[in-house]
Amino acid sequence: MNDQRGWILVLGYFASILFAIFVVTAAAKGYHPTIYRAVPLFVWGVFVVGLLAGFVSLYSAIRERSHKDMVRSVLLIGCLYLVFWFYPMQMGLRFWTPPRGDLLMHFGEAKAIAATHSIPELNIYPLSHILIAELHFVTNLRFGVFGTILSLLYYSMLIAGIVLVARRYGTPLLARYVLLAALPLVFNKYTHSFMPWMLIFSLIPLVFVLFDVWERTRDRRQRALISLSGIGFLMFLLLGHLMSGLVAVGAIFGVQALSEVVAWWRTTSEQRSTSAPVAWAFISVLVYPVWYLSQRSFQRAFSTIVLSVIGAAAGSASQQVSRASGSGFSTMQLIRRFVIGKWGTLFLYLGVAGLIWLPLAYRALRRRGSHQENVMTGLFAGGGVFAVFLLVFNFIASNPYRVHQVTLVMAFFVIGSALYWLSERHQSNDYAVVRSCLVVVILGAAVWSPFTIYDEDEHIIETEFEGAEHHLEYRNPEMQTKTLHMSHVLETYLVGSHADLSWQQWAFSIYKPEYQLPKHLGQNGSSLGATAGTGYAITKERDYYWWRGASEQRKREIVYYTREDARQLMGDSSTARIYSNGKFTIWRT
Repeated sequence: MNDQRGWILVLGYFASILFAIFVVTAAAKGYHPTIYRAVPLFVWGVFVVGLLAGFVSLYSAIRERSHKDMVRSVLLIGCLYLVFWFYPMQMGLRFWTPPRGDLLMHFGEAKAIAATHSIPELNIYPLSHILIAELHFVTNLRFGVFGTILSLLYYSMLIAGIVLVARRYGTPLLARYVLLAALPLVFNKYTHSFMPWMLIFSLIPLVFVLFDVWERTRDRRQRALISLSGIGFLMFLLLGHLMSGLVAVGAIFGVQALSEVVAWWRTTSEQRSTSAPVAWAFISVLVYPVWYLSQRSFQRAFSTIVLSVIGAAAGSASQQVSRASGSGFSTMQLIRRFVIGKWGTLFLYLGVAGLIWLPLAYRALRRRGSHQENVMTGLFAGGGVFAVFLLVFNFIASNPYRVHQVTLVMAFFVIGSALYWLSERHQSNDYAVVRSCLVVVILGAAVWSPFTIYDEDEHIIETEFEGAEHHLEYRNPEMQTKTLHMSHVLETYLVGSHADLSWQQWAFSIYKPEYQLPKHLGQNGSSLGATAGTGYAITKERDYYWWRGASEQRKREIVYYTREDARQLMGDSSTARIYSNGKFTIWRT
C-alpha cells in the first residue's frame, strides 16, 4: 500500500465512523424545512471529508493498479452511502418522501396486493409492487423500510452492471475508471426513492452482459439456454415497467444499428455479431399487446402521448418553462435554485461528457476510432436525442434526471473512457491539466450530489402519518376535509389502492379548490368556520415552512398560513380541536 494513500484511507474510515456516530446520536427528530439541518453543519463536513478521502484514494489506487486499495476505497464510499441512505430513519421519519411523491402510490399498490392477494385492475406494472408485498409477508416489516433497502440494492446493481459492461466490452482498467465516474450519486432522488422505472432501468446493463456471454459461448446447448434466459429476462423488464422496458428494447436495436453503421463506415470486419439479441428483443416485445394494450391506465397514458405528439398538448419542457415563468423568481434566482442547485450535477456530467464527445465524434467521422468507441459515441448522441424527444412531447416523465437517463449512463462511459485514454499517456505532461480537471469534476459531483437528493421544500414526518391515519379511521366521510398540500396519494398509501376511491370520496386532494384551507386560515377579518364551512380542517407543522422560500410575488398569489394563524384558532368560536399529536391537529368547523 502506498503510504500516502494508506493515511488517506485511515482518515476516510475515521470520518465514516464519526459520521455514523453523529447521525445515530445527534439527528434531531421532528420536522425540519430541509432534513440536512437535523444534524449540525460540522457533521456534513465530516461526511464530505470521508467522501473526498474515498474518491481520492480510489483514483490513486486505479492509477497504480492496486486492487486491494481499490476495494478498500469502494468499501469506504459504500459505508458512507449506507449511513446516508438510512439517515432519514434516524431522524424518526417512516421514510423520506415529498407529499405528492410517487413512492406513496407504489407502497399503496403493494399494500393492496398484500391485503387482497390479487393485482388491482389499474396496476399496469405490478412486478415491483408484488416484490414489496412479498417482502412484507416474509419479514412483517413496514412497507416504507423496503423503499430504502431496495433503492440501495438496485442502484448498486446499476453501478455493477455498468462496470461489468465496461469490463466485458473493454478492459479491466477501463472498467475501473468507469466505476470511478459512476460512483457519485448523480441520479439525484432516484438513487434513494424506490421507483419501478429505476429498478428496471438498473437491470438493463445486465442484458448486454448476457449478450457478451452468448457471444463468447460456442456450445449450441449453452447458447440455447442463454437465449432462453435472455428472452425471459427481457420479458421481465418489459412487464416490470412500460418505459424502461422500451428503453431496453430501444438500446438493443440502437446498438445493433450503430454496429452495422460503424462496420460499414470503417469498412472493417470488427463488428460484433448481435443478430441473436435482436431476435430476443423481437420475441420479448410480444408481451406488449398481451399485457399493456388490455390495461385502461395504459390506454389513457397512450392517449396523452398521442395528443402531445400531434400538438394538442404541451410537452414537459414547455410545462417546466411555464412554471418557471410563473414562480416570481428572477432568471439568476432560477439558475441558482435549479440549474446549479437541484440539477447541477446532471448538467455538470452531461456538459463535461459533451465536451469529451466532440473529439470522439471527430475521430468517428475521420474513421479513426475503434468499433466500441464509435458505438459509445453514437449511443451518447442517441441518448441526447431521446431526452429532447421526451422533453418536447408529454411522455409523463418530465424530471431532467429521468429524461436524460440514457445520456447520463453513457456519460459514465464517456468520462471513464477519457480517464482511461489519459492514463495510457500519463508520462506526457501535455494531458496533466485535462486529467486533473476530470478528477476535479468527479470529486465535485461526489461531494455535491448527496446534497441534492433530499432537496425538497416539503417532506412527510411520522406525526403526519399518524394524524392522517387517525383522521381516515374516525372521520365522517360525508363531511369535507380542508387542508394544504395533502395529496390523495397519501391516502392511497395509508389505506391501499384497493380502496378504489373516486376523487369525490378522497379525504385529501392538492388539486381540488374545495379541499383547500383559506389563506391565513380565514383569520384576517373573518373566521375559519365562516370561510371554510362545516367539516374538518387540518393544520400541521410543515405548513409553517414550505412557503418561506417563495418569492414575494409568489407569496401574494399562493395560499398559506403561519404558526400564529394556527394559534389564533384556539380563540375562534367556529372551530373546536378534536385531535392533536403536537405536530398535526384536526379541527371541527
